[in-house]
Amino acid sequence: MSNSTANILVIDDQLDNLRALSKILQGKGYRVRQAPSGSMALRAIAAQPPDLILLDILMPEMDGYTVCTALKLAPQTREIPIIFLSALDEVSDKIKAFDMGGVDYITKPFQIGEVVARINNQLILQQKQRQWSDLLDQLKNDFLSTISHELRTPVANMRMVLQLLMLATEQGQTFLDQVAGTEPENNRIMQYFKILQEECEREISLIQDLLDLQHLEAGAHPPKLVPLDLNEWVLHLLESYELQFQTHHQRLTVKLSPNLPALTTDVNSLSRIVTELLNNALKYTPVNQEIMVSSEANASHILLHIRNSGVEIPPEERSRIFDKFYRIPNHDPWRHNGTGLGLSLVWQLVKQMGGTIQVTSGDRMTCFTLQLPWS
Repeated sequence: MSNSTANILVIDDQLDNLRALSKILQGKGYRVRQAPSGSMALRAIAAQPPDLILLDILMPEMDGYTVCTALKLAPQTREIPIIFLSALDEVSDKIKAFDMGGVDYITKPFQIGEVVARINNQLILQQKQRQWSDLLDQLKNDFLSTISHELRTPVANMRMVLQLLMLATEQGQTFLDQVAGTEPENNRIMQYFKILQEECEREISLIQDLLDLQHLEAGAHPPKLVPLDLNEWVLHLLESYELQFQTHHQRLTVKLSPNLPALTTDVNSLSRIVTELLNNALKYTPVNQEIMVSSEANASHILLHIRNSGVEIPPEERSRIFDKFYRIPNHDPWRHNGTGLGLSLVWQLVKQMGGTIQVTSGDRMTCFTLQLPWS
């Protein structure tokens, strides 16, 4: 990153110092912005994050430590390098600055040559970190592309052989017809064949979920946003679940708020999220209990709630429910086998879409709330 492209924000309540340092840095080729207070600095950073911050500590209302803490708490600003620039010369002050997340500390009065050297050093480090990050992302994407084929191919071949066995005929009888019968040996063969089919499908689902999760974490597939009528889309999706609700003797209730604003979203990601939540509701809802799907909107977001009655998640389990490979123990009345990655995928997809997802549970009721920005 050259001086001409580096954007530096100088934060100091002493206007003479602010102007003098800014003028010197501009003379060195930097693009410099000024903020005479902590609150003004935070607003300026939110509007346009700088490449580096020079931050005074002793300021009224909001000191430099408070500004640094606020920046390090926000995901979009926590990586911006902060160099403290202060008259405080005690070792304890310097230690506190580094503990807060500062990358360097310069004591006033300073030599301009030292300031420029330290700025250049941090900008070079920042540039190297970005280059390494880009290289790692590329290597990760290349690995995913290769491993995707290597993992899928053998299991897909197993599934194909199983399908061919099912279709194989001899004198008009399929393979399953030939092994079917009343003899215990034949019943065991049928049972083993079914287990093999189920495990093959489970491994294919696990591989696909792993690959999808890795792609999401690598940011390999940015969302494709299109406008969507959420209520109409939800009703269409629920049509495919009617038979499953009937088979499990579960009641479906739909309460969609009218006149929702159009949702601009990635339809494939939304479908994966809602399908996973509905599948979980089907999986964990006991017989003769209710599954409710409802929607509403506020000033900036659309909320989709998926509730199911008859079961609740203990408080100690809720904090782990979106972890990879985590399953709630002994709460599946239908004994379904999953991959343990479904809700982790949901979490990553929602995060990629700029939304949030929360789970609440109590009084024999569990509710997942998906919140997405509608514009």
